[in-house]
Amino acid sequence: MAVESIEDLGITIEKLKKFGRESRDFITILSSFDNKCVQDLINELNGEFKSEKGRKAISRLLLLGAITYGILVDEYRTDKIASLCKTDIILKTFLNGKTPSSTTLSRFLSNSNSITIKKIFLHTLLVLNDHHILKFLHIFIDGTDALIKGSKHYTITRDELKALKLMKKWNLLHDKSKNSIRRIKKELKIKEQEYKKDQDILESIQTIRKRIMLYNKNMSQRINEFEDRFKEIDNDYVSITFPEAVMMPTKKGNFDFAFNLQEIVTESKIIIGGLLLDKPNDNLVLKEVLDELRENFTLLLEMIKEYGERKNYKEIEQMLKKAIYILDSGYFSNENLETADKNDINALIMPKGISKQLNDIYRVNNGLKEAPCIEELEKISKKYFEKGNNKITCLNGEILPLKNIKEINSKYNRQHNSNPKYMERSYNYYCLSHSSCPFKEKCSCGDGVTPINYRITTLKHEMINKMTQKRYLTIYAERFQTEGVNGYLKRSNGVLMLLGSNKVAATNEINIRNAIYNTIRTRNLKDTIY
Repeated sequence: MAVESIEDLGITIEKLKKFGRESRDFITILSSFDNKCVQDLINELNGEFKSEKGRKAISRLLLLGAITYGILVDEYRTDKIASLCKTDIILKTFLNGKTPSSTTLSRFLSNSNSITIKKIFLHTLLVLNDHHILKFLHIFIDGTDALIKGSKHYTITRDELKALKLMKKWNLLHDKSKNSIRRIKKELKIKEQEYKKDQDILESIQTIRKRIMLYNKNMSQRINEFEDRFKEIDNDYVSITFPEAVMMPTKKGNFDFAFNLQEIVTESKIIIGGLLLDKPNDNLVLKEVLDELRENFTLLLEMIKEYGERKNYKEIEQMLKKAIYILDSGYFSNENLETADKNDINALIMPKGISKQLNDIYRVNNGLKEAPCIEELEKISKKYFEKGNNKITCLNGEILPLKNIKEINSKYNRQHNSNPKYMERSYNYYCLSHSSCPFKEKCSCGDGVTPINYRITTLKHEMINKMTQKRYLTIYAERFQTEGVNGYLKRSNGVLMLLGSNKVAATNEINIRNAIYNTIRTRNLKDTIY
């Protein structure tokens, strides 16, 4: 009997136990589905896919289980997971004769309601709350790249899209067959003669000839999709496989089409949110991260009201209100600091300069880098000065106090004149012992008159002062030393490759991955839950 409903799960789980440790994680995940909350959510998904004609639609529970198992065994392609449905003994036992195709699995990810899938993830937090484990003082936000499965070279440019629209207008789209392509090439020669005085059309024809395979009937059906994406970005090209993805530098040192995956994690290494953004770095992401967190906890409180054993709404709200948000130097930007200030959250964002200082100290102490030798430096610039609380320290060990703060007139300030805290100022530090300094000839403050100057906003200055104090550095040190949760989500080769080919599918996949992680983490924290 295949698992057509939650009621069948118990029988199937007993069958899977004979496989021992190989099926342990899968059984843990399936056991987490055996409750009224997830049953109602699965029924919602089944209601979206009622088959009016032909065979009965495969239960969404089976498809969710198949995707889950594929993720557990490190597969990143739906066709590979579909193959496992026919060959893997554990998955065959779970499916009991059902063999969903790659298309069915892809449609499950693409067409399932995102809020319903998110609630399956949030159910893991409900379970943690019922067991008094959902407690946090600190919230860590970390980003990584989630690659799409398409080639970074498989793109369409603005000019090619223009040419595609022209070919559709002329009704000259081929069906990928040799005869059809041959006919289109002949027709293009006729069009070339017809429009020989129209330089714009002639250029489009030349564009078409360079890549004739692109101009087919299937591709023409995606014109609106490509047009919408081009309106959102400045780039001259988009990915054909995954138009919403953005070209970004990856952790492997290359450029590829990917999403910026932001994971929100507690100090107990529990994921409380995750979202995919089309921003190539972390400078502008905090607003969307906070919006995601608010939505998650709004939904969670609704779920607790209906399904939870503990109705501790105020306790959860207070934890969110009092939590310290901890972010690395990639988030140190005026935009993120302003977002933290406007949302009245207590954020610790590591300044880039201090991060570099700490990294250099670590590398010197571990023999990975030599300490800078003052005598060998041609010039001592401010990048060598150690930042402190309203002071900086030069390589000679001299402390330069903050002498004054001056207002400045800049383009940035003219654009941010609504709040004084968001405006740049000149923070000036003066050397008090320049006359006796043996390095005054090469130091940028050697004359005792010229200040060491930093043009930064008040918010940045305040954060630099914070992050030079021991108590804040101690809190920051609780961050994961490597990629933490993001490292767990990645495959064994260190890459997170998304299964789907659109934003909805990718978002649903991330929520499924996060649910898997939290469920395994919950078992490890309190082994008696599942």
